[in-house]
Amino acid sequence: MNLPGAITLVAVTILTLSVWLVLYRIIRALHEVSFNLGTIVALINAIGRQTDTVTPTIATANARLTPVEVAAAALAAKHGSGNGRVVDLVTER
Repeated sequence: MNLPGAITLVAVTILTLSVWLVLYRIIRALHEVSFNLGTIVALINAIGRQTDTVTPTIATANARLTPVEVAAAALAAKHGSGNGRVVDLVTER
């Protein structure tokens, strides 16, 4: 092999190895990103499963508070605009 051929071979080898090294580092970084994203998705799914009971609970609480809303509306209609002072209401126990 002549000298220019040997120099070309060495240059191509160096370039190939450096490109391979850069691509390998990118692959490793993408694997880590993929793992982190998978962890985030798993955590979001876990939060979603744990909060599945919130909607039915809110609906039940809303149904139980409807009489309170009706009574408060009746009380507000009875007293009109009030006297403008803040009053603490205490229920008897």
